[in-house]
Amino acid sequence: MIYQQQAQPQKSLECLQAICDIPPPPLSQADVWYLIGSVQETMEPPAPDFAKQAYEHVLRLMGAVQGPKAARVYRQLGWVCHHWRLDPPMIARPNGGPSLHHPPILCLQHALESDPSDPQSWHLLAKCLADHGSVGEAYDCLTHAVQLDPGNSEVWATVGKTYVGTEQLTDAVTALEHAVHLNPQSDAWYDLGAARHMLLTSSTGQLEPTAVASAVEAYTRALSLCPTKQQDICDRLQHLHGLQTVGCVTSSSTSAAVARSSTPTLMMEASTAGSVNADAGVVTADAQAPSHAAEVEASAAAHGSAQPVVENGEVDGSAEAGVVQENNVKQEATVAAATPVDVSAEAAAPAPIDVAAPAPVDVADQAPAQ
Repeated sequence: MIYQQQAQPQKSLECLQAICDIPPPPLSQADVWYLIGSVQETMEPPAPDFAKQAYEHVLRLMGAVQGPKAARVYRQLGWVCHHWRLDPPMIARPNGGPSLHHPPILCLQHALESDPSDPQSWHLLAKCLADHGSVGEAYDCLTHAVQLDPGNSEVWATVGKTYVGTEQLTDAVTALEHAVHLNPQSDAWYDLGAARHMLLTSSTGQLEPTAVASAVEAYTRALSLCPTKQQDICDRLQHLHGLQTVGCVTSSSTSAAVARSSTPTLMMEASTAGSVNADAGVVTADAQAPSHAAEVEASAAAHGSAQPVVENGEVDGSAEAGVVQENNVKQEATVAAATPVDVSAEAAAPAPIDVAAPAPVDVADQAPAQ
């Protein structure tokens, strides 16, 4: 464990493999194999196939045992298979029958049946459902995750990305601002810049200087936090500087294309499993669209978490000299070009992330966030 905390996964694996047959108390063989899977899943480069085998072995060792320990194994097994697109895991029946394939969504749902108080299981199930196009159910799961862990920046980042996928850009900006406020080193700065950028390109006429500056700031912060996206960020910054120079949104489709490229989208694949049980208190997916930023900020305030820093610069009523007004035809072309890609009818009006204030849940032995 010390080696793992010191970012030395290879040495950590060697130590765990040395004790996996006869682990020292109070560890069990299942505990050691779970740690082996966790290290293989999070090391660089990851070894997802070996992690899957380790988690499957843990379930064989545990048998029909249920509870938080079994829940975390099902959670990580389901997520590693979904995230790395591995074959569904083989899981033995509790009555000793033949092993059956379990789709990743089913594994995550089984994790919640064993421990419905685990916010990470709700979070990962939400991401899995969103990737399969079940956006309404994903919002339901995110509501539970926010209730159980309101200070988790990764959950808020997922909320923001999901709002982007359903074209609720104002709500997306608010959620992503909260994510980076909770964790200033989060790579959600890139998504925040993209959401602000899309807001700019979805309007016509004179730009708000503060709005452009806010998008530039987010992209600039993301440069050092997202090394694999540096070229894309530089292209986006160049586009924003061009908008600042012109002073208004152009009528070409370039603005919308630049803002939307590489932004989070939701895969429209068919869901491989049923919805989360409604008896667990899940909000229905066909609820009306949220009242945007105010409700999300109120939700964070209800849990005592710090409020996001929202930049709402006022628009100067006087137009800059020399700004050329686009005619009506070009304005309509701009709106059409800036409109994000349509999502499914199910994603059109997701339930709001509007939560109550339950007592925080202490979930022990949680695996590293993915």
